[in-house]
Amino acid sequence: MKRPGAIVMLSVGIVLSLIGFALASAGAAAAWLGAAQRDGGYFTSRTERFTVPSFALVSPHLDAVGEGTPERLPFDVGTLRLRATAADPEKSIFIGIAPQEDVDRYLSGVHYTELEEVKFNPFRPAYRDISGLSSPAPASSQDIWVASASGQGLQELTWKVAPGTWTVVVMNTDAAQGVSADLQAGFRSELIRPAATGLLVAGGLALVVGLPLLVIGAVGLGRRGTPGAPPPVGVPGRGPAPARSESPAPGGSPPPVDRRRHPTGTKPNPSG
Repeated sequence: MKRPGAIVMLSVGIVLSLIGFALASAGAAAAWLGAAQRDGGYFTSRTERFTVPSFALVSPHLDAVGEGTPERLPFDVGTLRLRATAADPEKSIFIGIAPQEDVDRYLSGVHYTELEEVKFNPFRPAYRDISGLSSPAPASSQDIWVASASGQGLQELTWKVAPGTWTVVVMNTDAAQGVSADLQAGFRSELIRPAATGLLVAGGLALVVGLPLLVIGAVGLGRRGTPGAPPPVGVPGRGPAPARSESPAPGGSPPPVDRRRHPTGTKPNPSG
């Protein structure tokens, strides 16, 4: 095999093999996650306490599914489950999901807090405070919510993901200032298992094509590096090794005698 062809096959084989391993690994992880969703199970976050001094705690904007997606699909793209419990057992808590623009109108001029991000190990939320002078009406009096729950003790809502931009709002039921609640989020989707199957198949195909190319390219390069005859032996930089002198055959002429004079001017004594 010519050297350029072997290099190309080796390079393509390495790339396809790496892609195949990555896809297969992702597919295996997705398959494991899909198996964990049996019997309607959710992937859930840890329950953590969120405390803000304002009238409401709102989530970052949730861009779900995307524009142009049908509102009703033949499978469950995703279901969000939210749980909230007031830190004070004597208080009632409200949790709801509504379109972003409706929440912005409802809380216009109201002091509220937006959750920007959450870091774990250790748990540390980052907030952005939005100032305001108005007091909001009780959240349960608004008709903007696509899903909501309120009351004492554990409150839970479930919502099937739909196109649009949404916001989660947590408030005291009486709209009093100062919100403190234990929150947990969960998610499930019917797309995880099909996605796992697709990743495993794609990864397997990439490996089936990539591994043989890798092996063939490596063998081709190995053969190019092994010539048919060994190279001449010599010391680098000193040319070929000198020819070996041989003793004269019997009856042949003796080797020439060195008749150069000794440095003292006398001939060398053969007897020493």
